[in-house]
Amino acid sequence: MEITGSLKAKLPIEGGVSKAGKQWSKLVFVLQIKDVKFPKEVALETLNGEVIQMVSDTSLGTLLKCQIDVSSREYNGKYFTSVSCWRVETVREEEEIKDHKGVQQMAQMHNQQYQRATNVDEAGEGDGLPF
Repeated sequence: MEITGSLKAKLPIEGGVSKAGKQWSKLVFVLQIKDVKFPKEVALETLNGEVIQMVSDTSLGTLLKCQIDVSSREYNGKYFTSVSCWRVETVREEEEIKDHKGVQQMAQMHNQQYQRATNVDEAGEGDGLPF
C-alpha cells in the first residue's frame, strides 16, 4: 500500500539489543493526509535504517510518499494495529494532485495551451509549416 502526506512530527528514536544480541532501532513519525475530505493524521513506525535516516534528516512539512504494511494482532482479547513504513521518498508539491479542483485547473490550463497553439497555426502563412 502507499500513503502520501506531509511530515507532521518525528518522535525520538527508540533502540535496544535483542535477545540474540542484535542492535535495533525504531522511529515513529506522523503524516498528515490532506487529500481526503477531513485531514487525518497517521502514525507510522519503521525499523528500516535507511527510512529512519531519511525521515530524521527531513524537515517538518515536507511531503512524503511511503510504502506501508498494515497489520493487527490479538493480545488478551484486544486487537492492536500497526502501520509500518518500509520505503519513503519525498514528493514535490506540484507533482501531487490533491482534489478534483486541481484536475479541473490542470485541464483548463491544457485547453488554454492548446488554444494558443491552434491560434498560432491559424495566424501563420498559408501552408501552416513552421519554416
